[in-house]
Amino acid sequence: MRLNNAENSVGATHSLKLLTSPRRVTTSKQLDLLSIANLPALDSLKAVCKKEAF
Repeated sequence: MRLNNAENSVGATHSLKLLTSPRRVTTSKQLDLLSIANLPALDSLKAVCKKEAF
């Protein structure tokens, strides 16, 4: 299935913490995120983890 120009929103419960402001998924392949806001997804995750001291 391919969704072009799809928009979605994410909600959080009291047990979850929003790590960043919403960012656009710029590249994906099936269910894998490849890039977020034109950055490799893994680099984006590493930056958040470093910032939040996970």
